[in-house]
Amino acid sequence: MPYYAECYILVENRDQSLIRKLLELYLGEDIVETSEIYEIPMYSDEPKFEFKSSNELMDYMEINTCEEQNINWFDRNKSIHAGVHYTNDNAMILHVSCESETDEDIILEQLKKQFNTSFGYIAYEQPPPYSSYEFKEIVTKLKR
Repeated sequence: MPYYAECYILVENRDQSLIRKLLELYLGEDIVETSEIYEIPMYSDEPKFEFKSSNELMDYMEINTCEEQNINWFDRNKSIHAGVHYTNDNAMILHVSCESETDEDIILEQLKKQFNTSFGYIAYEQPPPYSSYEFKEIVTKLKR
C-alpha cells in the first residue's frame, strides 16, 4: 500500500465555493465522502450537532467560524484524495493527497496559484494544525 503526500494550503475564510473549486479541479465525477456522519464538536462523546452530509456541514461551518472539523473526499477512479480542515480561527486548510514521490511538488505550486495563497507545504501522512497561526508558523520554519 502506497503512502501519501499531503499538499496543504491555507485560505483565510470559509467560503464553500473554494471547496467546490478544489473538488472540481482535482477529483472527477465519481466523488465519495469518506465519512457518513459529522459531529460537532469533533470526536465528542456527546456531540451537540450531527450532520449526515458534507453539504450540511459546510453550511454550518461557513457561519460557525471557531468550530474545527474535517471533510475528505476521494474519486473511485483516481488515486488522489482532497479535503478541507476547518481551523479554530475562521480559516480553512485545503488539501490534495497523492501517492508520495509522484506529483506533490507540482500539485502544491498549482494549489497556491489556483487559490492565491503563499501559505502551503507538503507533509507525509501527517495532519495539519487546527489554527491558521500554527499553519503559518510551520510554513515559515520550512522556508528557513
